Amino acid sequence: MFSNYLSRFKTQRVFVQAKTMHSAKGLEAKAVFIIGLTQGKGGFPDIWLEDRIFQVVKPTQHDLLMEEERRLFYVAITRAKDQLYLITEKNNESMFLEEIPDNFVVKTII
Repeated sequence: MFSNYLSRFKTQRVFVQAKTMHSAKGLEAKAVFIIGLTQGKGGFPDIWLEDRIFQVVKPTQHDLLMEEERRLFYVAITRAKDQLYLITEKNNESMFLEEIPDNFVVKTII
């Protein structure tokens, strides 16, 4: 069964590449999947940016880091020519996803 898809992918020149958001800068693809768009440790933005003590001690630095994360998210979502898939966990979505207007989003729960 898989060999049928593989054969079709080869004849239709379908390629899959895994890239970091940083390494995708300047590139485009017909379809882009961005995974790991969750809150908390290892999420996007990462939990250490939300550390309240860090915000008090270095509020300006915190704001700069959040803006860098937001810029990186923008770079990632603008790599898609036709289709963009933003993958997250239910009830643990990245705060950046909440900033996308609803008229641009079709939500599917799997």
